Amino acid sequence: LLNISVTNPLNIPSFGDPVEARVEIARSDFPNGLFRVSLAGNITSLVIQENYTDLIIGTIYRDHGTLGTVSVHYSLVGSATSVSDFALAEATFVFNPGESQKPISFFIEEDNVAEGDETIIIQLDQPTGGAEVIEGVGSRVTVQIDANDNGGGIISFAIDSLSSVIEEDRTNPIRIIRKVGSAGQALVTWVLTGYRVEEEFTSTNGTALFEDGLAYTFIYLLPRNDTLAETPQVYTLSITGVTSVDIAQTGGAILDPEPSLLSAVITLAESDMPHGVAELTSNQTVYTQREGAVSTILLSRKFGVIGDIRLYYVSEVGNLTALSEEVGPGQRALASQSDLTPGIQSIIIPENVTSLVLPLTVIADNVPEFAEVFILRLVSVELTDPPDVDPTALKPPTIGESSRAEIYVPQNDGPQGILQFSFGRLEVQEDAGVLNISLSRVGGSYGPASCRVELTGVPSNLPIATRDTDYVFQSVTFSWSDGELGSRVFELEIQDDTDPESREAIYL
Repeated sequence: LLNISVTNPLNIPSFGDPVEARVEIARSDFPNGLFRVSLAGNITSLVIQENYTDLIIGTIYRDHGTLGTVSVHYSLVGSATSVSDFALAEATFVFNPGESQKPISFFIEEDNVAEGDETIIIQLDQPTGGAEVIEGVGSRVTVQIDANDNGGGIISFAIDSLSSVIEEDRTNPIRIIRKVGSAGQALVTWVLTGYRVEEEFTSTNGTALFEDGLAYTFIYLLPRNDTLAETPQVYTLSITGVTSVDIAQTGGAILDPEPSLLSAVITLAESDMPHGVAELTSNQTVYTQREGAVSTILLSRKFGVIGDIRLYYVSEVGNLTALSEEVGPGQRALASQSDLTPGIQSIIIPENVTSLVLPLTVIADNVPEFAEVFILRLVSVELTDPPDVDPTALKPPTIGESSRAEIYVPQNDGPQGILQFSFGRLEVQEDAGVLNISLSRVGGSYGPASCRVELTGVPSNLPIATRDTDYVFQSVTFSWSDGELGSRVFELEIQDDTDPESREAIYL
């Protein structure tokens, strides 16, 4: 306060304390500068191709005041890589008093590397000397290098998926890949073609998605489930197109230029046992088979009956039921290998045939034997004329649960001996006198044996001779001990008389 002027001299005022006040005007309008950055044309973003050859020019501005010496730093925070993608390094610019701008410039480096969209971001930071960096727009500039060199990838089937065998009633993945690059998402379209494809598959076309950064994905095929016995069917799966997502089309995914890598052979495997299951027909495990007799053992072919199949089987020493501890009448023992047909045998079961007789032979001989058993075993079965497809697509015929049987061979060739006359018919004259007739035990000699020889009245077209008039005979019994063979002889005397007679017969 400097002075006071009054008009009334009475009660003159005086100065108090304090008599001075200081008014300070705050700092304003960025006297040391406000930094911002832009590209040529005062823009903050630019989209270019990798083959861009012009020098990219930008400017760091110091707006408002230019008092004092200040500095500002810029960082490179984009996805592009310094040196390999562009020629620029992070740096700090110093502004002297009165300086208001500094230039930035760099070139794009072209290469043959598949890349997605990349960015070069120049971000202002770390101001000094009282200067500041503008907030928001202007604090950075962005240069986008569009995807290039097939950055989205080259789409094809994986080599191991060019030929695939798939199964009915399950989801079958078919692998597709993208080579070179894997930037962005890629949506692939596909179609499946072939015989009755609509009836066999739930979907015959669709899409498969590559996620960003992933080099492979799958096409999923789902055949319909049914109960029909079916042979292999071959289909063609084709990749028909691709669309890139979130990536510049200049580097988007493309289909492989090699057509053979865009089609895959899909073989739908056989299902529901199309060639059948071969087994012994009955649940019976013991069959009777006589030496030299015709086989009565039946085979069955269940489920599918497509194509001719060959069944292999073998006769082998063995048993399924308990054997007798001793050998003798009414007992069972193991057959010897000499009784059996050697080696593996086979039989063709024709297409559409569901059952047939298995040819089984027990070798006939003259060796006296008690009852014996052996095993018939079904060994394997195969398709005689398999289709020309991937072998893994085939469901070959198989052997069923009923694959073994015990074969019972009754005793044969007289193991306890065969008792027989030395002749079956003998013609003599009336004057023949005494006839010595032999009865023999031949064949086996197990155990004692006995036999009674007596007259019998067998019907005949010849008159029966009269006992004691035409002949003399007394019934007789013969015995043989255990292990004994040989003959016994008895007499039959023919009586010679003078009576006229026709032919007459005596039956023993």
